[in-house]
Amino acid sequence: MSRAPAVAGRRFGAGVLLRIAVGALLAVVLLPLGATSAAAHGGTESPVVVSSMPRVLSLEPAVPGLDVVVIDGGARLRLDNDTAQPVTVPGTEAGRPRVVPPGGSAAWTDARLGDPAAPPAGVGAWAVPLAVGDLPVTVRGDRVWPPAPHPFPWWALTVAALLGTYTVGGLAVERGRPGGARTALAGVVLVVTAAYVVHVIGSSLVVAEPPGLVALLGAAGIGMATWLLGPLAAALTLRGHLLGAALYGSVGVLTALLTLSDTLTFHRAVLAFGGPFDLDRIATVITFGGGLGLFLVAITAFRRVEPAVEPAPDRSLATPTTASAPAA
Repeated sequence: MSRAPAVAGRRFGAGVLLRIAVGALLAVVLLPLGATSAAAHGGTESPVVVSSMPRVLSLEPAVPGLDVVVIDGGARLRLDNDTAQPVTVPGTEAGRPRVVPPGGSAAWTDARLGDPAAPPAGVGAWAVPLAVGDLPVTVRGDRVWPPAPHPFPWWALTVAALLGTYTVGGLAVERGRPGGARTALAGVVLVVTAAYVVHVIGSSLVVAEPPGLVALLGAAGIGMATWLLGPLAAALTLRGHLLGAALYGSVGVLTALLTLSDTLTFHRAVLAFGGPFDLDRIATVITFGGGLGLFLVAITAFRRVEPAVEPAPDRSLATPTTASAPAA
């Protein structure tokens, strides 16, 4: 009998061990880096937790190229000066004026925005004077108290995202299942990746840096690796390659780790996000719940890999032992 099956079994086992090693290496390398990035995610300073938020309503008079926005969840203002004149902001910190040169940007905490802890009674209007060259300009705004969310529905959606991802993934890694389940799992990988991109873009809009590549990379940190690994994991999943499980497992656990602290947004009224707050909560539901689901699916995929077994030697081909001749 040929011994070719034994050789094939050893090759298959070596390939599986290599793929598992690659997945483990990705997890070991990315997880500690992700923990560091999670502490600084969303900017260089931790936003102050408040229940109200100032809004910029207008610049009087309007100056083309001059933009003032609220950042860090209402804690500070950022001025982007794309005019040809320096912009002076008097009395920003300890009575000292701040001068922003043409093409520059500055962020500061301004007490003139009002008390964030005060109840929403009376007038919440505020004004900050500027000078664009010799032209006096006033930034006018008000303060709003958005209602706090009910956390239970958001946590319920997160659990549903986890269970739904694990259910779809379980069908995809089941032996003998058609490719439709793998297509659905690949779609889930792309959705989780896209949700994290939305979360990072929104976070980059409310940091000290003006909108751009620098702010985007600063908000993403090591999480930017998921933007590359996610599409690659989806492509390998469609092909039924086991390395796809290592990649989407790494994507899942990294996105879940990076958005763990963001689940506090289910309890807070004001978020450090440059868009609708519910959009950030939806992105957190998908990245945290779906990410954990992908990690569990990857573990399931590896556990269902059959180890290569060496076939028992065929004793029928063994050379018979020659009987010794009887003594004379």
